[in-house]
Amino acid sequence: MIVFPRILLCALFIIKVTISYKERAGKIESKCKEYVKYACDNPPASATSTSKTPPKLDGIINGVTTSLEMLPHMAFVKLFRKVDRESEGIWVKDCSGTLISDNFILSAAHCSHDVVRDDPGIFGQVKLGSASKSFMDRTGALYEVIEMYVHPNYSPTDQQNRNDVLLLKLHRKVKFSPYTRPICLNTEFPNNLRKAIVSGWGEDENGNFPEYLKSASVYIDDEIVKLKCNVALESRSFNSTTEICGGHPIDITGTSTGDSGGPMQIPMNTGCPNTYEQICISARGSKDFKSPMKVNIFTKVELHLPWIESIVWPDE
Repeated sequence: MIVFPRILLCALFIIKVTISYKERAGKIESKCKEYVKYACDNPPASATSTSKTPPKLDGIINGVTTSLEMLPHMAFVKLFRKVDRESEGIWVKDCSGTLISDNFILSAAHCSHDVVRDDPGIFGQVKLGSASKSFMDRTGALYEVIEMYVHPNYSPTDQQNRNDVLLLKLHRKVKFSPYTRPICLNTEFPNNLRKAIVSGWGEDENGNFPEYLKSASVYIDDEIVKLKCNVALESRSFNSTTEICGGHPIDITGTSTGDSGGPMQIPMNTGCPNTYEQICISARGSKDFKSPMKVNIFTKVELHLPWIESIVWPDE
Protein backbone atom coordinates (compact mmCIF):
# COMPACT_ATOMS: atom_id res chain seq x y z
CA MET A 1 0.00 0.00 0.00
CA ILE A 2 1.31 3.43 -0.98
CA VAL A 3 1.15 6.04 1.76
CA PHE A 4 1.09 9.63 0.51
CA PRO A 5 2.74 12.28 2.66
CA ARG A 6 0.21 14.63 4.27
CA ILE A 7 1.57 17.64 2.39
CA LEU A 8 1.03 15.83 -0.92
CA LEU A 9 -2.54 14.94 0.01
CA CYS A 10 -3.20 18.59 0.86
CA ALA A 11 -1.70 19.67 -2.46
CA LEU A 12 -3.90 17.19 -4.36
CA PHE A 13 -6.95 18.44 -2.49
CA ILE A 14 -6.16 22.07 -3.34
CA ILE A 15 -5.66 21.15 -7.02
CA LYS A 16 -8.99 19.29 -7.04
CA VAL A 17 -10.84 22.23 -5.46
CA THR A 18 -9.20 24.67 -7.88
CA ILE A 19 -10.18 22.58 -10.90
CA SER A 20 -13.70 22.17 -9.52
CA TYR A 21 -13.99 25.93 -9.03
CA LYS A 22 -12.83 26.66 -12.58
CA GLU A 23 -15.35 24.17 -13.99
CA ARG A 24 -18.08 25.66 -11.83
CA ALA A 25 -17.20 29.20 -12.82
CA GLY A 26 -17.26 28.12 -16.44
CA LYS A 27 -20.84 26.91 -16.14
CA ILE A 28 -21.99 30.05 -14.35
CA GLU A 29 -20.19 32.24 -16.87
CA SER A 30 -21.80 30.29 -19.71
CA LYS A 31 -25.23 31.09 -18.30
CA CYS A 32 -24.21 34.71 -17.94
CA LYS A 33 -23.27 34.85 -21.61
CA GLU A 34 -26.72 33.52 -22.50
CA TYR A 35 -28.41 36.20 -20.41
CA VAL A 36 -26.25 38.99 -21.81
CA LYS A 37 -26.91 37.81 -25.37
CA TYR A 38 -30.63 37.90 -24.67
CA ALA A 39 -30.31 41.44 -23.34
CA CYS A 40 -28.40 42.49 -26.45
CA ASP A 41 -30.89 40.86 -28.82
CA ASN A 42 -33.99 42.06 -26.93
CA PRO A 43 -33.61 45.67 -25.80
CA PRO A 44 -36.62 47.41 -24.20
CA ALA A 45 -39.03 48.92 -26.71
CA SER A 46 -38.53 52.29 -25.05
CA ALA A 47 -34.74 51.92 -24.96
CA THR A 48 -33.03 55.30 -25.02
CA SER A 49 -29.58 56.50 -24.15
CA THR A 50 -30.89 56.87 -20.58
CA SER A 51 -32.32 53.36 -20.30
CA LYS A 52 -29.12 51.89 -21.71
CA THR A 53 -27.14 53.54 -18.93
CA PRO A 54 -27.12 51.91 -15.48
CA PRO A 55 -28.33 53.98 -12.50
CA LYS A 56 -25.69 56.50 -11.51
CA LEU A 57 -23.86 55.59 -8.34
CA ASP A 58 -23.48 59.21 -7.28
CA GLY A 59 -26.30 61.26 -5.86
CA ILE A 60 -28.80 58.46 -5.06
CA ILE A 61 -29.99 59.47 -1.60
CA ASN A 62 -32.40 57.33 0.45
CA GLY A 63 -33.28 55.38 -2.67
CA VAL A 64 -34.92 56.39 -5.94
CA THR A 65 -37.90 54.77 -7.64
CA THR A 66 -36.56 52.44 -10.32
CA SER A 67 -38.21 50.80 -13.33
CA LEU A 68 -37.99 47.10 -14.14
CA GLU A 69 -36.50 48.16 -17.45
CA MET A 70 -33.42 49.18 -15.45
CA LEU A 71 -33.37 46.13 -13.17
CA PRO A 72 -35.28 43.35 -15.01
CA HIS A 73 -34.00 40.63 -12.68
CA MET A 74 -35.77 41.96 -9.57
CA ALA A 75 -38.36 39.72 -7.87
CA PHE A 76 -40.84 40.60 -5.15
CA VAL A 77 -41.22 37.63 -2.79
CA LYS A 78 -44.08 36.73 -0.42
CA LEU A 79 -43.58 33.70 1.82
CA PHE A 80 -46.22 32.18 4.09
CA ARG A 81 -45.33 32.21 7.78
CA LYS A 82 -46.94 31.26 11.09
CA VAL A 83 -48.17 34.09 13.28
CA ASP A 84 -46.62 32.29 16.26
CA ARG A 85 -45.85 28.74 17.33
CA GLU A 86 -49.25 28.22 18.92
CA SER A 87 -51.30 29.75 16.15
CA GLU A 88 -52.59 27.83 13.15
CA GLY A 89 -52.93 31.03 11.18
CA ILE A 90 -50.36 32.31 8.72
CA TRP A 91 -49.16 35.69 7.62
CA VAL A 92 -46.98 36.82 4.76
CA LYS A 93 -43.28 37.64 4.96
CA ASP A 94 -42.18 40.14 2.31
CA CYS A 95 -38.66 40.00 0.90
CA SER A 96 -36.81 40.84 -2.29
CA GLY A 97 -34.94 38.50 -4.60
CA THR A 98 -33.43 38.02 -8.03
CA LEU A 99 -34.27 35.82 -10.99
CA ILE A 100 -31.17 33.71 -11.71
CA SER A 101 -32.59 31.15 -14.18
CA ASP A 102 -35.85 30.39 -15.96
CA ASN A 103 -37.41 28.95 -12.79
CA PHE A 104 -35.32 29.90 -9.72
CA ILE A 105 -35.20 32.94 -7.45
CA LEU A 106 -32.20 33.74 -5.25
CA SER A 107 -32.96 35.32 -1.86
CA ALA A 108 -31.95 35.24 1.83
CA ALA A 109 -32.47 32.19 4.06
CA HIS A 110 -33.72 34.23 7.02
CA CYS A 111 -36.76 35.15 4.90
CA SER A 112 -37.85 31.52 5.21
CA HIS A 113 -37.66 31.37 9.01
CA ASP A 114 -40.75 29.62 10.42
CA VAL A 115 -42.26 29.13 6.97
CA VAL A 116 -45.21 26.75 7.03
CA ARG A 117 -43.57 23.66 5.58
CA ASP A 118 -46.61 21.37 5.63
CA ASP A 119 -48.49 23.44 3.06
CA PRO A 120 -49.36 21.17 0.10
CA GLY A 121 -46.75 22.26 -2.38
CA ILE A 122 -47.04 26.04 -2.04
CA PHE A 123 -44.55 28.04 0.02
CA GLY A 124 -45.29 31.49 -1.33
CA GLN A 125 -45.59 33.65 -4.40
CA VAL A 126 -43.22 35.72 -6.52
CA LYS A 127 -43.98 38.71 -8.74
CA LEU A 128 -41.73 39.38 -11.73
CA GLY A 129 -41.72 41.94 -14.49
CA SER A 130 -43.23 44.82 -12.53
CA ALA A 131 -41.85 47.65 -10.42
CA SER A 132 -45.07 47.48 -8.38
CA LYS A 133 -45.20 44.87 -5.62
CA SER A 134 -49.00 45.01 -5.44
CA PHE A 135 -50.63 41.72 -6.42
CA MET A 136 -53.71 43.76 -7.41
CA ASP A 137 -51.64 45.60 -10.00
CA ARG A 138 -52.03 43.85 -13.34
CA THR A 139 -48.50 44.53 -14.54
CA GLY A 140 -45.96 41.72 -14.43
CA ALA A 141 -46.65 38.05 -13.72
CA LEU A 142 -47.22 35.96 -10.59
CA TYR A 143 -45.54 32.63 -9.88
CA GLU A 144 -46.07 30.12 -7.09
CA VAL A 145 -43.14 28.85 -5.04
CA ILE A 146 -43.36 25.04 -5.09
CA GLU A 147 -39.96 24.17 -3.62
CA MET A 148 -37.80 26.00 -1.14
CA TYR A 149 -34.10 25.29 -0.59
CA VAL A 150 -32.50 26.75 2.53
CA HIS A 151 -28.71 26.55 2.56
CA PRO A 152 -27.87 23.37 4.54
CA ASN A 153 -25.44 25.28 6.77
CA TYR A 154 -27.68 28.26 7.40
CA SER A 155 -27.68 29.48 10.99
CA PRO A 156 -30.08 32.22 12.14
CA THR A 157 -27.92 32.93 15.20
CA ASP A 158 -24.28 32.37 14.22
CA GLN A 159 -23.10 35.73 12.89
CA GLN A 160 -19.76 34.24 11.84
CA ASN A 161 -21.09 31.32 9.81
CA ARG A 162 -24.55 32.40 8.75
CA ASN A 163 -24.77 31.11 5.13
CA ASP A 164 -27.85 33.26 4.60
CA VAL A 165 -28.83 31.93 1.16
CA LEU A 166 -32.21 30.74 -0.13
CA LEU A 167 -33.39 29.30 -3.46
CA LEU A 168 -37.03 29.30 -4.51
CA LYS A 169 -38.28 27.09 -7.34
CA LEU A 170 -41.21 28.43 -9.35
CA HIS A 171 -44.16 26.35 -10.54
CA ARG A 172 -43.56 27.17 -14.18
CA LYS A 173 -40.74 28.47 -16.35
CA VAL A 174 -40.39 32.21 -16.76
CA LYS A 175 -40.79 33.65 -20.21
CA PHE A 176 -37.96 36.14 -20.64
CA SER A 177 -38.57 39.67 -21.85
CA PRO A 178 -36.72 43.01 -21.72
CA TYR A 179 -38.46 43.49 -18.34
CA THR A 180 -37.99 39.98 -16.96
CA ARG A 181 -34.65 38.22 -17.35
CA PRO A 182 -32.00 36.70 -15.09
CA ILE A 183 -29.01 38.45 -13.58
CA CYS A 184 -25.46 37.13 -13.88
CA LEU A 185 -23.86 35.65 -10.75
CA ASN A 186 -20.44 36.82 -9.65
CA THR A 187 -17.69 34.18 -9.74
CA GLU A 188 -14.87 36.30 -8.32
CA PHE A 189 -15.39 39.26 -6.03
CA PRO A 190 -14.05 42.41 -7.73
CA ASN A 191 -10.90 43.98 -6.30
CA ASN A 192 -11.06 47.49 -4.87
CA LEU A 193 -14.84 47.71 -5.24
CA ARG A 194 -15.79 51.25 -4.24
CA LYS A 195 -19.55 51.36 -4.73
CA ALA A 196 -22.41 49.12 -5.75
CA ILE A 197 -26.17 49.31 -6.31
CA VAL A 198 -28.74 47.80 -3.95
CA SER A 199 -32.44 47.47 -4.72
CA GLY A 200 -35.68 46.22 -3.19
CA TRP A 201 -39.13 46.98 -1.85
CA GLY A 202 -38.07 47.50 1.75
CA GLU A 203 -38.77 50.10 4.42
CA ASP A 204 -37.82 53.68 3.57
CA GLU A 205 -36.32 56.42 5.74
CA ASN A 206 -39.80 57.39 6.97
CA GLY A 207 -40.72 53.91 8.14
CA ASN A 208 -43.04 53.33 5.18
CA PHE A 209 -43.04 50.42 2.76
CA PRO A 210 -43.26 51.82 -0.78
CA GLU A 211 -45.25 50.04 -3.46
CA TYR A 212 -42.64 50.61 -6.11
CA LEU A 213 -39.09 49.30 -6.46
CA LYS A 214 -36.29 51.53 -5.22
CA SER A 215 -32.53 51.47 -5.63
CA ALA A 216 -29.63 53.21 -3.94
CA SER A 217 -25.85 53.16 -3.84
CA VAL A 218 -23.76 51.82 -0.99
CA TYR A 219 -20.08 52.49 -0.46
CA ILE A 220 -17.57 49.77 0.38
CA ASP A 221 -14.14 51.25 -0.26
CA ASP A 222 -14.62 54.53 1.62
CA GLU A 223 -12.62 55.57 4.69
CA ILE A 224 -15.61 56.67 6.79
CA VAL A 225 -17.62 53.57 5.86
CA LYS A 226 -14.60 51.40 6.66
CA LEU A 227 -14.41 52.93 10.15
CA LYS A 228 -18.09 52.11 10.70
CA CYS A 229 -17.61 48.59 9.40
CA ASN A 230 -14.56 48.05 11.60
CA VAL A 231 -16.74 48.77 14.63
CA ALA A 232 -19.19 46.11 13.41
CA LEU A 233 -16.31 43.72 12.72
CA GLU A 234 -14.84 44.20 16.21
CA SER A 235 -18.23 43.39 17.72
CA ARG A 236 -18.26 40.19 15.63
CA SER A 237 -21.41 41.35 13.83
CA PHE A 238 -20.29 39.79 10.58
CA ASN A 239 -17.68 37.57 8.95
CA SER A 240 -15.42 39.60 6.66
CA THR A 241 -14.47 36.46 4.71
CA THR A 242 -17.99 35.45 3.71
CA GLU A 243 -19.75 38.81 3.97
CA ILE A 244 -19.34 42.43 2.88
CA CYS A 245 -20.10 45.51 4.95
CA GLY A 246 -21.29 48.68 3.22
CA GLY A 247 -23.04 51.97 3.87
CA HIS A 248 -22.87 55.67 3.16
CA PRO A 249 -20.23 58.05 4.58
CA ILE A 250 -22.66 60.96 5.07
CA ASP A 251 -26.25 60.22 4.11
CA ILE A 252 -28.70 57.82 5.71
CA THR A 253 -28.81 55.36 2.84
CA GLY A 254 -28.97 51.59 2.70
CA THR A 255 -31.18 48.52 3.01
CA SER A 256 -33.77 47.69 5.64
CA THR A 257 -36.69 45.35 6.43
CA GLY A 258 -38.19 44.07 3.19
CA ASP A 259 -34.98 44.49 1.22
CA SER A 260 -33.65 41.18 2.56
CA GLY A 261 -32.70 38.78 -0.22
CA GLY A 262 -32.29 41.56 -2.75
CA PRO A 263 -29.07 42.04 -4.69
CA MET A 264 -25.93 44.06 -4.33
CA GLN A 265 -25.09 44.46 -8.00
CA ILE A 266 -22.68 46.19 -10.32
CA PRO A 267 -23.22 47.13 -13.98
CA MET A 268 -21.43 45.03 -16.58
CA ASN A 269 -19.49 46.61 -19.41
CA THR A 270 -21.31 44.74 -22.18
CA GLY A 271 -22.60 47.61 -24.31
CA CYS A 272 -26.12 46.17 -23.96
CA PRO A 273 -29.06 47.60 -21.99
CA ASN A 274 -29.12 47.10 -18.24
CA THR A 275 -26.85 44.08 -17.72
CA TYR A 276 -25.69 43.44 -14.16
CA GLU A 277 -23.65 41.05 -12.08
CA GLN A 278 -24.89 40.13 -8.60
CA ILE A 279 -22.02 40.08 -6.13
CA CYS A 280 -23.94 39.80 -2.85
CA ILE A 281 -27.32 39.14 -1.21
CA SER A 282 -28.80 41.67 1.20
CA ALA A 283 -28.63 40.10 4.66
CA ARG A 284 -29.07 42.50 7.58
CA GLY A 285 -28.24 45.88 9.06
CA SER A 286 -29.21 48.53 11.55
CA LYS A 287 -32.92 49.34 11.68
CA ASP A 288 -32.21 52.79 13.06
CA PHE A 289 -32.09 55.11 10.05
CA LYS A 290 -31.01 57.99 12.28
CA SER A 291 -27.95 56.15 13.56
CA PRO A 292 -24.64 57.56 12.24
CA MET A 293 -23.22 54.06 12.60
CA LYS A 294 -25.75 52.46 10.25
CA VAL A 295 -24.15 49.89 7.97
CA ASN A 296 -25.50 46.92 6.06
CA ILE A 297 -24.20 43.37 5.76
CA PHE A 298 -24.31 41.41 2.50
CA THR A 299 -23.64 37.71 1.81
CA LYS A 300 -21.04 37.04 -0.89
CA VAL A 301 -22.50 35.08 -3.80
CA GLU A 302 -19.28 33.53 -5.14
CA LEU A 303 -18.70 31.37 -2.05
CA HIS A 304 -22.07 29.67 -2.45
CA LEU A 305 -21.90 28.89 -6.17
CA PRO A 306 -21.33 25.11 -5.73
CA TRP A 307 -24.54 24.75 -3.72
CA ILE A 308 -26.52 27.09 -5.97
CA GLU A 309 -25.41 25.26 -9.08
CA SER A 310 -26.21 21.83 -7.60
CA ILE A 311 -29.85 22.92 -7.13
CA VAL A 312 -30.46 25.20 -10.12
CA TRP A 313 -28.37 23.49 -12.83
CA PRO A 314 -27.74 19.94 -11.56
CA ASP A 315 -27.51 18.27 -14.97
CA GLU A 316 -25.70 20.91 -16.98
